[in-house]
Amino acid sequence: MTSRTDVHGVGYDNETRQIVSQPGACHAGAYPKEKPWDRGSGRAKPTFRLFHHANDGILDVSCTEKLQTQLLRHGFPEEPAVRLGGGTRGLVSHLWQDAYNTPMIEFFSRRR
Repeated sequence: MTSRTDVHGVGYDNETRQIVSQPGACHAGAYPKEKPWDRGSGRAKPTFRLFHHANDGILDVSCTEKLQTQLLRHGFPEEPAVRLGGGTRGLVSHLWQDAYNTPMIEFFSRRR
């Protein structure tokens, strides 16, 4: 493998070097290869909410959990994630799900 600034077709986790579609690909005890984060302007950090399907076959749920951990460590407030289940692991679970619509609209409506 080589270091790449962009990815065409396959993504690898920086810590585990596993393809992000593999189960558990992003589970790591620490994140020493994490890129530096912007310190920001001193203003309040925006709240985030994750939307993910447990059977996503393109981006394993462990990668979403890693993102959540990093955002929380950097002081971003969180609303509970919307995580769907059911079905089989694969591409279809990676695509936008109708069940995301209402919680997404409600999330952004509260921030007007």
